[in-house]
Amino acid sequence: MELLLKEAPHLLLLGILLFVIGYNLKNNYIIIFAAVFTGFILYFFRNPMIVNKDIINPNVIFSPCMGKITSITKKDNIYEISIYLSPLDVHVQCAPISGYLKQSNIYKTNNDIEKCTSFFYKNKNKNKNKNKNNNKNNNKNLVRVDQIVSRFGKGEWLAKVLVKNRINNWITNGKIKQKQKYGMIRFGSRVNVYFNENVKLNVKLNERVNLGETILAFFK
Repeated sequence: MELLLKEAPHLLLLGILLFVIGYNLKNNYIIIFAAVFTGFILYFFRNPMIVNKDIINPNVIFSPCMGKITSITKKDNIYEISIYLSPLDVHVQCAPISGYLKQSNIYKTNNDIEKCTSFFYKNKNKNKNKNKNNNKNNNKNLVRVDQIVSRFGKGEWLAKVLVKNRINNWITNGKIKQKQKYGMIRFGSRVNVYFNENVKLNVKLNERVNLGETILAFFK
């Protein structure tokens, strides 16, 4: 299992520094805190292999993340599946379908700290998909994924100190393969997935989903 320590090397160094300070001061409380903190960072930034990652199925929409489904709604012929990522879940995201990725810049909203919208087109020719970049269109070959950093409650100040940019995507535009990992949300996370109603849903409310393994829906 790979570790994404490049995503937050300063956090690992902070844990090591605290351990050294606690050891020199012979303070067991600091040592224990440093050990727990370092262990959590190593666990949080894990990057496990996706089972059968090389098996591509153009007829399904895979879950782009790990987490728990907190809502399933339909509006204007579009399904929205909201997935909550707990601190114990893998926070990496992958492509739900193969095709072409077009990503917006990371921006802020009134209710959220950061948000990034990614459009995955089943049709690899992006020129055929102009002016269809919204969740209210009837493009049957489009899957939209929103990476959302929600407010961290009273601990929001600490999250800001530890990590400046909470969404980091390694692939922003171009061809992409189903199950290919393209980014990560760091702390306080939610992912919303949108697709046309012309599918057969394969998940239900409160169900746990796995990154690139759980099938959210089948194309009709």
